[in-house]
Formats: sequence, C-alpha cells, structure tokens
Amino acid sequence: EDEQEIVKQAIIQSFVETDRDSPEKEAMTGGCTATTILRIGNTLYMANTGDSTSFIVLYTPPPGGIQFNSTIINHNEENQNDKNINNNNLNINHNQIVQHLQTPIQGSITIHHQNRRDKPHLPDEMARIQQLGGRIHIPPKHPMGSRVVVRSSVHKEDIGLAMSRSIG
Repeated sequence: EDEQEIVKQAIIQSFVETDRDSPEKEAMTGGCTATTILRIGNTLYMANTGDSTSFIVLYTPPPGGIQFNSTIINHNEENQNDKNINNNNLNINHNQIVQHLQTPIQGSITIHHQNRRDKPHLPDEMARIQQLGGRIHIPPKHPMGSRVVVRSSVHKEDIGLAMSRSIG
C-alpha cells in the first residue's frame, strides 16, 4: 500500500473508532460533527463527517510586508512609582502596558478548498439513506434545511437530523 492510502485508512478508522467509543447514553440523544485536517510533508489530508465547514486557504502577504500598530497606555498615572519588572530578560515598565495590537487584515486570502457538508438532500447521500430504509424530508422552499427523519428510541417520536452523517 502506498503512504496516502495508509493515511486515508487511518483517518477513516479514527472516525469509526470515535463513533464506536462514544458513550452509549449520550450517543442515543445526540451526536457531533468532526473535521480533520492533517499535513504530512507537502500533503494535506482533509476529512469530515456531518455538516461542519472547513476551509483550506492560501494567504499572500502584502508586497511591503505586514505593518503592525500598537497602542501603549499609562496603566497608573497617579502612581509615580516607575517600578521595573525584569521577566525573562524583558524589561517592562510597570506603568506602561501594551493595550492591544491594532493590525487590520493585510494581504489577500483565497479559499483553495472547502469540504463538502454532509446534508440529506445531496443526491448520493439521499440514495444511501433511502437504500438503508431511511426517510428524508426536504422543505420545498429551503432544501438546505433537509432532515433525515428517524424514530427516537429515547423520545419515542420522529426527529429530524440536519446532517446525513455524524459521530454518535
């Protein structure tokens, strides 16, 4: 097997094991979505279950580099004690504190990849669910609000799940 297939199978197995090891009581009343992004060398692996959204973005810094602006405030104007604190070889004047960095987004960000959200109205998900005997409700005016309809053994009623896959 090649390395990419081994990594792919390891990621799949981690999702399966996480689902299997979910506490049974909590798994009966809820679940969660998950996203994994793994970098090995120059290769990125992205996996998800449920309707969590993840992005891989490319950042290009501005031509002149990033410009940082900071604001220094006088912490205690009434106290004229200029007590200096030496912490890890950094001299800090007790009366001056860096309030915050005011650094607007600089450069450009481009979305390179966005994962697919597992939703019941997607044709392949709908076919998979129906082949397993499941039911799907798709609101005519809001197909993104589609639901997998399941009978809750805990609540003894039908409930709608907004994603077609989950852990738990």
